[in-house]
Amino acid sequence: MTGAAEEVLADPVGLVVRLVGNVEKRLDAAQVRDIVCTVVRARAGRRSLAQALHDDSSLLRAGRPPAPYCVAKLPMALNEAGAQNVALPRCGECGRACRYVGSSTGGRWGCSPCFDKPAVCVGCREERRVVSRDRHGEPRCANCPDTEGDPPQELTELVTSLDPALDDELVLAALGRATVRPAGQRRLAWAVVARPELLTSVGYEAPAPAVLWFIDELVKAGTTNVVRPACPRCHGVKALSKPLDGKRVCRACFARHAAVPCFGCGAVREPATRDAEGRPLCPNCMIRQPANLEECVGCGRRKPVANRLSDGPRCQNCRPRITAECSICGRTALCDMSRATGQPWCDRCQQRWVAGSGCGTVTQARSGTWEAPLCAKCTNPDPECWGRCPVCTGTWQLSTRPCQRCVLDQQVCDLLGGATGAIRPELTLFHEALTSAERPDVAFAWVSRSKARDLLERIGRDKRPVTHAVLDELPGGEVLAHLRSVLVATGTLPPRDERLIALEKWITATAQARADLAERRILHGYAVWHHMRRLRRRLGDDHTTRLQDQNVRCHVTAANSFLDRLGREGLTLGTCTQTDLERWIADPSVSYRGETGHFVRWSVQHRHARDLTYGTVRWTGPLSTIDSEKRWADARRLLNDDTLPTPDRVAGLLLILYAQKIANISQLTVDDVHFDGDTVSHVRHLASRPPRAAGHPGPRARRDPPRQGRVRHPAGRSLAIPRRPARTPPRRRPDRPAPPQDRDPAQAGPLHRAVHPSHRSAGRDPRPNARHPHQSRCPVATGIRRGLGRLRRRRQPTRFGEPMRLPITIHHARLGATEFKIIRPAQPLPHAVLIDHDRHLGAYLDQDAARRIGGLWALAATSPRALIHLPMRSNQPPSRELPEDATRQLDLVLLHHSLQFAPARWKELRSRLGPGRPRTVTLSDSGLESDAVADYEARHYQENRDLFHQHLHAETLFMTGSTKVFSQTARHFLDIARNGPGYVPVHPNYPYFCTELHSNDGILGDAREIHIEYCDEWNS
Repeated sequence: MTGAAEEVLADPVGLVVRLVGNVEKRLDAAQVRDIVCTVVRARAGRRSLAQALHDDSSLLRAGRPPAPYCVAKLPMALNEAGAQNVALPRCGECGRACRYVGSSTGGRWGCSPCFDKPAVCVGCREERRVVSRDRHGEPRCANCPDTEGDPPQELTELVTSLDPALDDELVLAALGRATVRPAGQRRLAWAVVARPELLTSVGYEAPAPAVLWFIDELVKAGTTNVVRPACPRCHGVKALSKPLDGKRVCRACFARHAAVPCFGCGAVREPATRDAEGRPLCPNCMIRQPANLEECVGCGRRKPVANRLSDGPRCQNCRPRITAECSICGRTALCDMSRATGQPWCDRCQQRWVAGSGCGTVTQARSGTWEAPLCAKCTNPDPECWGRCPVCTGTWQLSTRPCQRCVLDQQVCDLLGGATGAIRPELTLFHEALTSAERPDVAFAWVSRSKARDLLERIGRDKRPVTHAVLDELPGGEVLAHLRSVLVATGTLPPRDERLIALEKWITATAQARADLAERRILHGYAVWHHMRRLRRRLGDDHTTRLQDQNVRCHVTAANSFLDRLGREGLTLGTCTQTDLERWIADPSVSYRGETGHFVRWSVQHRHARDLTYGTVRWTGPLSTIDSEKRWADARRLLNDDTLPTPDRVAGLLLILYAQKIANISQLTVDDVHFDGDTVSHVRHLASRPPRAAGHPGPRARRDPPRQGRVRHPAGRSLAIPRRPARTPPRRRPDRPAPPQDRDPAQAGPLHRAVHPSHRSAGRDPRPNARHPHQSRCPVATGIRRGLGRLRRRRQPTRFGEPMRLPITIHHARLGATEFKIIRPAQPLPHAVLIDHDRHLGAYLDQDAARRIGGLWALAATSPRALIHLPMRSNQPPSRELPEDATRQLDLVLLHHSLQFAPARWKELRSRLGPGRPRTVTLSDSGLESDAVADYEARHYQENRDLFHQHLHAETLFMTGSTKVFSQTARHFLDIARNGPGYVPVHPNYPYFCTELHSNDGILGDAREIHIEYCDEWNS
């Protein structure tokens, strides 16, 4: 490409000014530039003019066609401005110079006498130049005007007869505003008088657009009998600006009719232009064509132009923006100046959809505040200050482009309309559901996804009615599942059990994957005629649950794996022996043992295998509510049956007699049990006091039944649960006084039962026995001591300056083929809350919670393959008053970005967590508290990736970051724990000690700021 050709694309106006300046010296360059920009406004026309003058510069001196019509318009404008060396354009027929020429096809132009063809006048019957035409369309010369009737008066009488509320002056004024020329007014009146129904029902058949303008003026004047016509294709009352097949349609229907596949991207849209070879291009591809790119004065790259300023064009990234305080949300960020208010507003507020505080309409926020946003109508109620959407004419906006809802409607119609553009009746409700969504931007984002567009296009092109069977032929995935759910919700499709259908497909694919026909038949019978039959009988009219689906899949997978194992060993179910089966059972690498045993037993029952035995354990426990007699019988059995394991007997007695939960019993440690001679005392409060056990021993009970608070052992020793404090750890402490004997027994805890004075031995000391507990030979006490000895933990308080011992619980859960590791604090954090303040987050902690969270924060830096979960949303808030913008309390999850965990799966993963395994990690306190060497300047570089990112899902805040950012920010919590308790008491006037993860620190990517505050007073 030559330099001149490049200039035609890059600066066509400059090239034309230079070429004109070479010919005309009387006009300066600024005057010529203004004339060129006025004559030719479009960029394509300017390039066409520059290219024509570049190819033949003699056009400015000769002025002869053929050439683009803009070449003729430029000399006419230059001569009118006083040019002397630029020739006027010449007629292509007679060759004379003219001050005005008309255009024709093929780059020809000429004068009126040459272009106007004579015709036979209907009045004088002579061939003359046509000046006008009568109401029948016949030509008339200048000497024979049409004088039949008074068309404006006839029109006035017609309109006033339709609506007597209108007078003649209003009708004539509306006619004058609809069209100015008398000839046009006559044609309008003739058309309406000939067809009065144009004013009431079939206005879309108007022969001229002036009829529609006249109807609009009458409606604005207040008439009720004259109505605006609806589009004959979409039946919407819109502006009918395009003629199509003898009728006038709206812009959207014409665009759908003219839509063709774009040569660039393939989208079926109305072409915005065509390339040099005549191929259509959509608007997006047109502005991205290399010829339409311009060099940005900001970055120097050739990109699509976003703004044109006095210094030159600028791209989207270099458009003028300022760092200011947003007038809506109050954040300091990069902002644009709002054309509606003249105030700065950030990108987040420009894209925010809200329910307006003034009218309640869900629309885009245009002004107001974050708490009380305002829509366009509430910002400025004056309708003259706003434009309208050119398609629906209802959306108030400043842009001349169609609104988002109209763009969404066009996209959906393009996709569902198929080749004809008409949406089938069964898809009408689905189309309305998509286009009438409360948030059209969300629906448009979903429709713009490639998978969604492909599915909608396939449905639109398919001539068959939309059924589940038709959708089953499409590629599966989450997009199809969502599309099917929308079709079901709108009534287009009937509801069905999708999980059951997917399970049937999976079973069919699994069975068909087996090469052996006999094994395929066995696996099909086991899955379909056993599991699926039982599942359908159990479901009835209900839908399959996730656990039911997983149960069937696990059994079928186990059967398939067992058949694979037999195939690798050269065996089948018929040739497999008990020895082979036991060898498989002894293999520690096998899985699904219980499910495989079920398949083996089924195979033997249905004679697919012989002489195989796989043991099973049948549940023999209670299947219904246990009555009082059964409860006391179980208690006597646990007390007297020495064949049962002692730990099971103790746990059962705690469950039956004191209604303790299994989870609480499993957490008992040796520190919670006290041995005193023949008495085993438990003093730990596990829960609030349950109701006393109802019922009595019954007629067959022993004469002396066990009393509350004392359990009689067969050997004569008693197991008492007195109301006494726990035995202190083995270190020097002052002896605690014994509780008074007259204390109210009704105030005892769930494991605290007062022993009546008459049941105590006279010589028994109520205080703990001085003998060492190992001297006791009570077998029950020995069993409890041995069973709980493994759980002994010495609790030593951590101090600043020493290594931190952090008790945690490690959980493992699996989602599909991926196993996740979840770390939780072993003990809850009662004095820690995380509150969502809408624009920022607030963490309120006491000393212990701040220190432990700081340790877990540092642990996240060294545990990139684990999720650290801090449950806090159910905690009580601090006793002092919190800010009014506090909305809700959240849990906290810390995770490394390399884990790539989707927060949407957290709720399912959380439901699969078991009790976990207790562990204790040791963190170097010096490493925690020392300030890591951080390059604060590098944090603000564009290529910095050590940033926090936040996601909010299922009332849980996910903090995703790198090892570096976790290790450098843990000190915020440790600073609260170290300095908060000492600061608050000595500053009573301002008892607030806090720190903050601030946006100016360069560590928050798209995350909100976190305010961390020390609180020493909490609600109970």
